[in-house]
Amino acid sequence: MKKNATLATLCLSVLLSSHINAFDNKREGFMLSAGFGISSIHSDFKQEYGGWSGTGRDSEGGFATSFKIGYGFSEQFSLYVMRNSTIVEYVKDPNNNVYENCMLGIGANYYLEPEGSVYLMGGIGLGRFTDYDDVDTENIGQGFMLGLGYEVSPHLNLEVSYMGTRIDDNKAEVNTDTLHVTFNYYWY
Repeated sequence: MKKNATLATLCLSVLLSSHINAFDNKREGFMLSAGFGISSIHSDFKQEYGGWSGTGRDSEGGFATSFKIGYGFSEQFSLYVMRNSTIVEYVKDPNNNVYENCMLGIGANYYLEPEGSVYLMGGIGLGRFTDYDDVDTENIGQGFMLGLGYEVSPHLNLEVSYMGTRIDDNKAEVNTDTLHVTFNYYWY
């Protein structure tokens, strides 16, 4: 119920904000971004997880998503709440379950020039490792992200980022290093 109320509030605020000139094609003010792409995830399992055949490193490809909502303080700098995630199936999982590795936190973009197209990204927050088939299994740790972006055309950006999560929970101890390549659309 709480999730539905949050989603409805977010949708309503986006619709209403266009009527109060929030989206004026300047990077200053309210901003919203959504993106998708591909990812490569390298996981280092420190203990056996969910009946898998042991510990060790595993590398897989996956689907990457990105979401940001925040505020542009100038044409060069914006601060936002972000959520980057990788959705992946691990070959070593005997059940072929789908997993999500994500980071939820505070991030920032810094454009190298006021009217430029190249920017740096960074963020810190909570890392999360979740088995979609077992919703009770949600493991929390730390997360961080560093990246580089390029505005291909107004509002459409190509972003390459490195995301690391360090999960040290009772049920899982796993470190992940993920490379994301995403196309993001920015509303500003």
